[in-house]
Amino acid sequence: TQHYEFTLYTIDEIAAHLADVCAKEGVEADPEALAIIARAAAGSMRDSLSLLDQAIAHGAVDLEQVEALFGGTTFDGRLAILRAVADEDVAGALVAFGEQLDAGQEPRRLVEDLLATVRDTFLLTSARGRVRVDVPDDARDALASLGDQVGAPMLVRMLETLGQAVVDMRGTDAADPRLVVEIALVRLARREAGTPLQALAERVDRLERSGSPVRRDAEAVAPPGSAPPSGSGPLIAASDAAGA
Repeated sequence: TQHYEFTLYTIDEIAAHLADVCAKEGVEADPEALAIIARAAAGSMRDSLSLLDQAIAHGAVDLEQVEALFGGTTFDGRLAILRAVADEDVAGALVAFGEQLDAGQEPRRLVEDLLATVRDTFLLTSARGRVRVDVPDDARDALASLGDQVGAPMLVRMLETLGQAVVDMRGTDAADPRLVVEIALVRLARREAGTPLQALAERVDRLERSGSPVRRDAEAVAPPGSAPPSGSGPLIAASDAAGA
């Protein structure tokens, strides 16, 4: 028998192949437009050629045309929403979301793109370069900064909440898609809206990343002359963090 291992193509590999196809066919193509097509193909060379065919059929393979066809929501628009959430700015998150809808974005596509952006942020923050993330350098820096600001526990909650919003919008009894996303954003921007354990984990994580002391010696909090109970240090520290 013969064993074959199939893997997805990278964005760079797909874009290079599309550029070669366009050159051979005499089709003028913007490299940035080809990168968008490559990203939309999600690793499939066959799908990328189909998308390229669609772009040519619409008249031109330029950035504006391809973005309108396959670009999805804008990165800056998604980043504005996520930064408002990171700043715990409920009104800002809702305003940024509304601006995207006013620009013609569809709520379901927007929340799916938000989820993908948070996933990229989570990988950049948690894997520290050991997992490939196909985003431009300027976007990489912005997402890394966002990840450092909110921390891994909050990113996990964002993934869970936005993922549930996607599921809720697909149900047969789904509410208004816009309302589903707005509720999800309010829950994320208001830290206390999470479960008590989530809120505590996020608070401790913020304290640790800010350099504030989270753990204290048991002797410092025990009455003079008394021996601290086993395991009391972390519990006292956690309770102090929760009430800080």
